[in-house]
Amino acid sequence: MAIQLGGGSAGAEINEYRWFPDRGTLWTGDNGFVWLKKGARTFDTTTYPDAYAGPNAVSKSTDYQAAAASGGSSPGGLGVSSDGAWALNFTTFYNPGFYQTNIATDTVTQTSYWPGVNSGYYYILGTGYIKCNGSSPQSSIVNANDYFAAALISYNNSDLRVYSSSLTGGSGTNAGLPNSNQGSWYPKDSSGTSLSASPYSYTDSSQPACMHWDPVNRRLYLFFSYTNNRAHLFVYHLSGYNWGNTGFSVSGNGDRASVVIDWQSQSSSSAYSIESMSGDSTHLYVSYFTVEVNSDGSRSLKIRKIPLSGNLSWASGTDLAGEVGVSGSNGQSILVQNSNGTFSVENLEEGPRYYKTVNSVPKFLGHGTGTNALREFAINVPTIGEDSPDYRQNTTQYQRIK
Repeated sequence: MAIQLGGGSAGAEINEYRWFPDRGTLWTGDNGFVWLKKGARTFDTTTYPDAYAGPNAVSKSTDYQAAAASGGSSPGGLGVSSDGAWALNFTTFYNPGFYQTNIATDTVTQTSYWPGVNSGYYYILGTGYIKCNGSSPQSSIVNANDYFAAALISYNNSDLRVYSSSLTGGSGTNAGLPNSNQGSWYPKDSSGTSLSASPYSYTDSSQPACMHWDPVNRRLYLFFSYTNNRAHLFVYHLSGYNWGNTGFSVSGNGDRASVVIDWQSQSSSSAYSIESMSGDSTHLYVSYFTVEVNSDGSRSLKIRKIPLSGNLSWASGTDLAGEVGVSGSNGQSILVQNSNGTFSVENLEEGPRYYKTVNSVPKFLGHGTGTNALREFAINVPTIGEDSPDYRQNTTQYQRIK
């Protein structure tokens, strides 16, 4: 797009840039031309149909934007309840502490140790909420809207377990907070090999570890990866067990995965590294950095949608349109529309988690690096406007949008 110096607005084409004295975010000239300040944004593609609208990952002011931080310097291991009411995540890498966010009340509670853990050598890797559909769950589960919480926890980067905890019930500030240990079990592959052992060695809390629970079919999906070296999906068929139905126990071979999929090998032509896994009632949503490198040296963060009804292979999925990124920025970033109408760009601490679907559009949650607070966002949102240029220009450069 051409940039011209000086002069009025006459003769300017739509999407052309010119410099003017500062006239605010949006203004209309005497000839009816509409100008948008560089660095400002608008989503109104109806009023301005001819203006270029680039696809961005966007958290609008009407989306959930937590007021308080829910993590330390590097929060991670995010888990979200299937009704979108609660979220969990660890405080920072190599730490037994966690934050619980009550999304309905927009309140955050910090706890130093996961229930049943009493040492700083225990590290939370990932978290999740487990919805129980059994006819008569235990009372502590019923009191918490038929949920309990689970966490993937290793001891000093070894000895990986799935810990279960009952929750504070009711509708108060602490509703959904893990509060009492209900036991643990060791997840294994289909042959009985611990996920802590070779060839997996999934015990490092600085690496992705995610869980998704299918309450209808009573299947637990655990995903782990380690940089761009390995990535596996483990599926546990728990329909014959108490865990996730009416209680917390797994016995016999329930701790052995029924399905193990090497996503790293299957995705090697398209995925450089796989960053997160989450899901809804019909699909898994898997974020990954592309093999292809952009012109600025960065890699795009895409989201792949894999049906639960299929064989769960990488090839069975399709990518959502767009990426977790903002035009003009590199890495995993989102454009945040603040409550006062201004815009800012936030990078994300980790791969996004599925949150809910609104008008057929999947929405995701992630922690912004600048705020360490949760942000709801969608990808591939048409957005008019671009980043501010050099600070010496950003008050006077405008784009014609109509």
